[in-house]
Amino acid sequence: MKWLSRLVKLWRRDEYRARDGRRAPRLKASYLINYIRIDGGIESDVRTANTKDLSAIGVRFYAPEKLSIGDSLRIQVLVPALDRKISAFARVTRVEESPASGLYYISSSFVEIGQEDQEALDAFIRRCLNSREADMLFDNQDIVSRKTGAGEKVS
Repeated sequence: MKWLSRLVKLWRRDEYRARDGRRAPRLKASYLINYIRIDGGIESDVRTANTKDLSAIGVRFYAPEKLSIGDSLRIQVLVPALDRKISAFARVTRVEESPASGLYYISSSFVEIGQEDQEALDAFIRRCLNSREADMLFDNQDIVSRKTGAGEKVS
């Protein structure tokens, strides 16, 4: 019977995991995000950036400035399909520099988000991931242009 109880615990734990092992499914989508860094109760100016991906428990976005792991943020993500702004407090969990663009990828986890916002976001993401709608939200193709030499074909 111990093996059954262990199996039930594993099943319950995995029940809340997305297919890629994450706690919530992520949607690759480019939305506007406003964020304010909070340092010792002092808020920075509002910055605007674009999201890279979004889940019900966090957001990853491109920022022109380097933030530090552990920084507290107040964020608002405009999700036009929901006709609302998702507001939350978040903590920076990872920072990666993109040398090619000069931007930083900022990963953050929500530490405080309204239940209504979280449920609406989760339902929207799951609906998008189960339909073709997600393909229209984010373009992964690089645009490359080059001149062809004599006799070369463009594919």
